[in-house]
Amino acid sequence: MASPAETSQRDLLVPVLNLAQGPPDPVALSTWHMALSNLVGTEISHQLLGLWVFPERGGVILLGPEALAQDGVAVPIPTPFLAQDQLFELEETLRRARYASAVAVPVRAANRDVGVLLLGTFDPGAYGPSAVRTIAKLAERLESSLTTLGKLLISGGTRPSYPDDASLSTIVAELANEAPSGPELVRRLSGLLHPQIPHDRLEILVFAGGQRTALPLSGLSGRRRWGAGSTSWSDLAKLMEEMLGDDDTGTIANLPSDAPGLSWPGGGAAGSGPTRIASVIAAKLKLGGERIGLLVVGHVSQGLYRPADEAVLAEVSTVLAARVVAFRFETEAHALRGQLEVLQAPSLPVLRAAESLAGTAHLGEALHKFEREIQEIVPHDQARYLLRVAELEVVEFTAGTLRPLGDLQALAIEDSPAKAVLDEGRPWSLEYRDAGEQLVVALRVADRVIGALLLEASHFESAREAAAAAQQFAAILSPHLELVRRSAAPRMPPKQAGSPNAR
Repeated sequence: MASPAETSQRDLLVPVLNLAQGPPDPVALSTWHMALSNLVGTEISHQLLGLWVFPERGGVILLGPEALAQDGVAVPIPTPFLAQDQLFELEETLRRARYASAVAVPVRAANRDVGVLLLGTFDPGAYGPSAVRTIAKLAERLESSLTTLGKLLISGGTRPSYPDDASLSTIVAELANEAPSGPELVRRLSGLLHPQIPHDRLEILVFAGGQRTALPLSGLSGRRRWGAGSTSWSDLAKLMEEMLGDDDTGTIANLPSDAPGLSWPGGGAAGSGPTRIASVIAAKLKLGGERIGLLVVGHVSQGLYRPADEAVLAEVSTVLAARVVAFRFETEAHALRGQLEVLQAPSLPVLRAAESLAGTAHLGEALHKFEREIQEIVPHDQARYLLRVAELEVVEFTAGTLRPLGDLQALAIEDSPAKAVLDEGRPWSLEYRDAGEQLVVALRVADRVIGALLLEASHFESAREAAAAAQQFAAILSPHLELVRRSAAPRMPPKQAGSPNAR
């Protein structure tokens, strides 16, 4: 590595960022930032090189590294220049994160700051005057690229010209009618709207169950049935509904750190941009006066969206509603057909499972036979069982690890993957954990939920059909596990079996 004296005598080259074809995609930006960091690292020691751009339209956009988006670094907005105190505060943010040395340098144009560089290293005393001068020269070389990039990422230039002078409504209507599936509609709409409403994520949320559940259209198609939905998506929809009130559109300039939906549910797909969404704009989807869903777009930049963006989204949502309802009807029809297929399926595996439970004295052996019968109808990798031992606690076991219930550690229902079934009263739910899925169905006796049957698989082809079949097996299993639960109750520790809340 060059000495500080040598470094101060040379300028760092800047990797070329091709902006001739319009705004680069997130992968290209990430690659460019990585190349810039590597180049700077040959001259100036650092473990972190943060780079933000300040678009003309307002806000702040992180260019890299993407991991900083999840750390909630508060980057001040220049007015029109960053004050030295604001730069010191940025540096202090890194020092509080255990970086021994930190330096923040603005990327300054003639009339305003267009970006800011933040370097940090674990080496103490790394950024003396000569290193700071070199970083300042680097910032000068970045000015032109960041100025152009800020315009491309946010302003979107002039309104796109559509073929034959067609209106936006006409183009959206054609796009929606030609989209073969929900995910494809979301993908095409995102590409169409990005020049006018820049965004890192776009989603169409469809209401189900009387608006209690919100399901992302990007995850639904004619071949993928309705599931129980994701609590995080429903939380985001509830947040948007509260924000909108009686209005049809609305924006949030900066989601607070404790707001549900701060991290866009499910995260960003590879190459789709940051997962931490700060600015959100939403529009209601209505048909015949009924609210059937929400069109939501989000961006990592704070304070990004304006009333003009709401007007565009309102125009799009009006055209989009009918096609979204058609997709909803299509998936519901597939779900109903799937349920009929399950009801009409041969009942022999269910009968054999009932016989195994009734005719096998050892519960563990009986559960092994029971699971083999489930496997024929609902393919899965593992089955687990949860039994309620108190109002807010369950115990968990498998066929191979069965022990007296009093010897098992009680788990809080709040932390259980079966919370939606045990605590919220849903008949079934589909949870996404790690690289797989967990199908949870209720175990009921006398209309009381005494526990849950949990089936794990990498993917359930049709969650609703699988749940309908699993519920039949759960119905014959529930009385047997209730006998086990009741027989174990007297031996439960006082804090579990003897408490007033014990079932």
